[in-house]
This record gives sequence, C-alpha cells and structure tokens, in this order.
Amino acid sequence: MAVFSVIVATLLRWLLDPVWGENHPMLLYYGVVAITAWYGGWRVALITTILSWVAADWFFMEPRHKLNILDPKHSLACGIFLAIGLAIAGLSEAAKRAIHRAETNTRRAWDESELLKREINERKRVEAELKFRAYVLAQISEAVAAFDMNGRLTYWNPAAQRLYGYTEAEALGRTAEELFQYQWLGGQNLPMALEALRKDGFWHSENIHKRKNGQEFFVESSTSLLQNEHGEVISYVSVLRDMTERRRVERELAQWSQELDQRVKERTAQLESAYKEMEAFCYSISHDLRAPIRSIHSFTQIMRDDYAAAFDEAGRKMLGIVMQSSLRMDQLIYDLLYLSRVSRSELRSQPVNLSTLARAVTDALQSSEPRRAAEFVIAPDLVVHGDERLLRIALENLLGNAWKFTGRIPRSRIEFGVISQAEHCAYFVRDNGIGFDMAYVGKLFGTFQRLHSEADFPGTGIGLVTVQRIIHRHGGRIWAEGATNQGATFYFTLPDAAEQKAFVGNPPGL
Repeated sequence: MAVFSVIVATLLRWLLDPVWGENHPMLLYYGVVAITAWYGGWRVALITTILSWVAADWFFMEPRHKLNILDPKHSLACGIFLAIGLAIAGLSEAAKRAIHRAETNTRRAWDESELLKREINERKRVEAELKFRAYVLAQISEAVAAFDMNGRLTYWNPAAQRLYGYTEAEALGRTAEELFQYQWLGGQNLPMALEALRKDGFWHSENIHKRKNGQEFFVESSTSLLQNEHGEVISYVSVLRDMTERRRVERELAQWSQELDQRVKERTAQLESAYKEMEAFCYSISHDLRAPIRSIHSFTQIMRDDYAAAFDEAGRKMLGIVMQSSLRMDQLIYDLLYLSRVSRSELRSQPVNLSTLARAVTDALQSSEPRRAAEFVIAPDLVVHGDERLLRIALENLLGNAWKFTGRIPRSRIEFGVISQAEHCAYFVRDNGIGFDMAYVGKLFGTFQRLHSEADFPGTGIGLVTVQRIIHRHGGRIWAEGATNQGATFYFTLPDAAEQKAFVGNPPGL
C-alpha cells in the first residue's frame, strides 16, 4: 500500500510539475501519508513518509535526480516532513481508534437497547397474560384457591369469596384447614390426598366444608400441582364447586327411583296376575265353548241327514248355514286355544335351521296341491337361535299365507331369504300374490282383523297374530310391506342367543 500510494502521488505531482515547478514538492505526499495512516496504520504511514521524502527529494527538489540528505537545508526539510508525517500518522491512528471505540460502544449500546426493548416487551406480554389470566379466574363461576408449599393461601378469586364469605384480605395467608374446616367423606383423608398429588399430580374429592357463617355444605374439589420451568413444584391450586343442590337432586332422584321401582314391581305383579287370569279365562272359555258348539253342529247334521224330508229347501239351506257357522266358530275357538298355548308355552332356545324348516313347510304345501304351478326360492343355511317348534309355527303361517294369497296367480313365486340391517339380520317371506293396501297395514296383526273377504280367502284372522306373538317372545320384531296386486313381503328379526335371554317369557305388551 505504501509503495503504491507513493507512486500515485509522484505521478500526480509530475503532472502538476509544469504548474508548480519547485514549489510545493511535499504537498501531495502529506495527503498520501494521511490516507495510508488511516487505512494501513502508523507502520505503513511511517514507510510512506520515508518513501515520500525520497521521491520528493529525487524528483522535485533542486538539484533533481539526486539525493541531498547531507545538505543542511534538505536535512531540515526532511526532518520537518518526517515530524509532520509522524504527527499525521499518529493523529490518524488515534482518530481511527477513537472512531472504532465509538462504533463499538455504539453497537454495544444498540444491542443493549434492543435487548432491553425485548425484555420490556416480554415483560409487558407476560404482565398482559397474567392480567388476562387473573381476569379469567376472577370471572369464572367456580371458586379457585391457590396455596404455597407451606399450605398458605396465595390466591382467592371472587367466586371463592362469594362461596365461603371470606374476603381476599381475610383469606390470604390462612391454611386450608383453617379456611375450610373440612370433613372428609367416603373414607378419604389427608395422607391419601397428599400421596395422590405426589404420584399423579392431581386429586379429586368430595368433602363437607364450612362457610364463614358456620353453615356446612358439600364441596367437590379438584386439586392440581403447579410447577415452574425447572419442573419444581411451587404451588397447588384447587377448584371448588358447591355440590349442595346436586346432592339434594341426587337424593330426590334416588327416592323417586326407589318409589318407581316399587311401583313397577307392584304393577308388574298386577299385570302378571291379570295376564295369568286372562289366559286361564280364555283357555277355560274356549274349552267350555267348544262342547256346545260341537253339539250344535252334530245335532244340526243329524237333522239335515235324518229329517231332511221334514224341511223344505229353505229350511235345509238354513241348516247348512248353521253347520258352517258352527264349524267356523269351532275353528275360531281352536285358533284361540292355539294362540293361548303359543303365549304360555316354555321357550326353549337352541340353534334352528330356518332353511330346513321352510323347505319342509313348502314341500307340504306343494303336496297339498300337486298340480299347482309354484316356484319356491329358499336361501340355504339360515341358522338362528330360538324355539324350533314355535319358529316352525311362524313359518307355517307366513308361508301358508303366501301360498293362499298366490292361489289365483298363474305361476306362484314364494321366496324365503334374509337381508342385512344395521343391528340384526331381517328374514323375509315374499310372494307375488294379491298383496294389500299399505293404508291398512296396521290391521294386519290385529286379532280377527282381515283385509280380504272370507269368501275369497278363508281364514280366521289369528295366524299373523300368532306369528307376531312368537317373534316378540324371541325378542324380535315383525313388519310387512306390500302393494295391491303386486305381492307382499313380511320381515322379522331374531336377536342372537345372548340378547334373547332378556325376552324369555311373555311377549312385550301382554
């Protein structure tokens, strides 16, 4: 840097030589010394000073192209130049160091200022957060109390003041025992609570506390430990809830539940007694009715066969009507007895192959009318848990109805299968018969209810009632879908063996 600076200054001085001549031979070199001192330090400035003197003496001082160091005049000028150069170098170095120190101090002050700003902002943020939390704690409806590790109260929110009656000034510094005067419930105690807090960091309990006025009340408390950033436990906080109203409601509910259970037991006993009486009455009446009905039929038949000559055509017709009516009445009584047996018989649950039962029933139906064209579609291996005898009766009624109501179809099609539902499988019997109007679907399972005339389709109106009672006894349900002249489908569900245990006995609603 020193050599380069001196060369540049020498070239500039040589360009100005026609103007300056012998005047100002050292002027430009002072600037070079100052620049090198600033950027290179005092050592470089010293070298620059010496080289500048040599260059000025050689090129621009008379006699030129000759070093005149021994000349007193030149020696004096050299000494002055060296002194001034050293002074410039020293001042430049000092100024440079002063500026560097000033910049360093400025940066340090700036960093400290930024750090201070961040600390102030962080403190403001923390203070705002603490104020917000304190505001939230002050606004919540549940009492909150904080205790230090010595068991002394350090925080008492407004809800706690309202609940216990102590102001914040009265409560702060007290222990939980002094403040709450609690009584432990359910076998709980203080060592148990401390052990739970030590192990889990949380404790939940129900105690009896006492207010400032001496009134006792039930309290539900949830206590948690608070830790600092180092994981050290510094406090524990309890959230306290007044359970007096809840306890009162629980007592009332328990009392009502007990009363309701008693009423249910009494009502159930009454219903069971009435049901047994009704079954016995129906059974007895049915037996007592069948004998006179059969007598009427028998004597009428004797009159028609043995005393036909005593009656004209109208009389014989009336005797026929009496015989038909007595037969129908006997069938009705038989169906009622059958329904009574279905309702009263013991339910014996076991695995039952519905497909096998359905096939046996359809084979019997086909054998009863071998010339009738019919197609039976039966899904294979449909196994359920239930009473085989009762389920056979249900399928006989459902498939028998399908066979009956497809009698006028050129080619009957009767299907037995299953579909999947959300909770249970639904088994179905579907036909392509005359169907029914869905507006009257509610009458299908009513006793003696019929949607078609007896002249067209004979029957007593007991079959579907019997099926419904069997399905209900198994804990299932039954329903139907259909349309006029478009066939009908009857669905039923059968819960598994575990679910059926709750339904063993009489069908619901009877």
